[in-house]
Amino acid sequence: MREPVPMPATPAPAPVKPVISQGPPPRSMADKPPRKRPSWLLAGCGCLVIIAVLVAVFWYMDINHPDILYAPLRLLGF
Repeated sequence: MREPVPMPATPAPAPVKPVISQGPPPRSMADKPPRKRPSWLLAGCGCLVIIAVLVAVFWYMDINHPDILYAPLRLLGF
């Protein structure tokens, strides 16, 4: 029987270095202070105000100037 041939020792692989960007490190979510007013609340209130103004304008136009609102409908045959 033949004796096994010893394998040559392999050098240890070099440790992998992480890629570091030149910019500052990103801030975590815990570092940010909590906001006092959520922006969605302001956007929601703004939308409600716009809808209320549009309803008021159409109500006013319907009572005082109905020809302006209904003239396009008459042109279309309604």
